[in-house]
Amino acid sequence: INIAATRNLFALFISATEIWADCSSWIIQGGRHHFLKTPWDETGEWYRLNRRLSHFESQLGPKESLSSQSLDAFFTLGQGSIYCYMHLTLLISKILIHRNYMPFIPLDDGGPKGPSDACPELKNSPPNWWENSAHIVFEAAKEASLIYDECKKRNMYFCSPFAGFVALTCASTLFY
Repeated sequence: INIAATRNLFALFISATEIWADCSSWIIQGGRHHFLKTPWDETGEWYRLNRRLSHFESQLGPKESLSSQSLDAFFTLGQGSIYCYMHLTLLISKILIHRNYMPFIPLDDGGPKGPSDACPELKNSPPNWWENSAHIVFEAAKEASLIYDECKKRNMYFCSPFAGFVALTCASTLFY
């Protein structure tokens, strides 16, 4: 699918789902513990996944990009659910791959910790890489929560395990 040329929302949703499946597969296979290249290594799987996500979003037109105006328009057209699911799929993909390197996990003795790598190869990151990655995680969680908020205003609730997983992941992320 040529993302920049299509305006078929269902086709865009299928493409976003393929990216999410690849991101999930990467994590299930062990993520950073299995694919040992650093995330900024251009030959690594993480880098490839992150580029796919960025490329997909950059190819969306102004109508398909995430905005409150587009959300209103797609709900008016009766396609609000598919529009929301497409963006939730992209946002959770970002969160999952970035959090794989930045596990913000509450610990009993001292609050949230992250990044927790003692690996020497991860200490030579490009300037601001960790800060930018953390910004992506929290911005994606915030955008997903805004989608849920907009849906609530329309008295529409997603009742699927996937939507619940995304909501729980974003809520736990935004807790910090």
